[in-house]
Amino acid sequence: MSVILWDKPVNAHGLLFFGPLEALAFLETTLSGRADLHYRLACSMMNDAVNGRVSPDEAREFFEAVVAETSDEHKSELLLAS
Repeated sequence: MSVILWDKPVNAHGLLFFGPLEALAFLETTLSGRADLHYRLACSMMNDAVNGRVSPDEAREFFEAVVAETSDEHKSELLLAS
């Protein structure tokens, strides 16, 4: 299996992700508690990119969207706690 990389890495929660396989592992471990449509679509797109069914950069957009959502949720939780 060849390694598929994005044109530029994604910074998610202080970590850099260079391709869909790393992103999928992050989604399935760190964000596994999510079950919403955006999360499921992002996982599906990462799988499709790894298997050559969609471009890696198209999948990257879905990963970035889920990361942005989780960042916004984390900020909201911090505001509520203070």
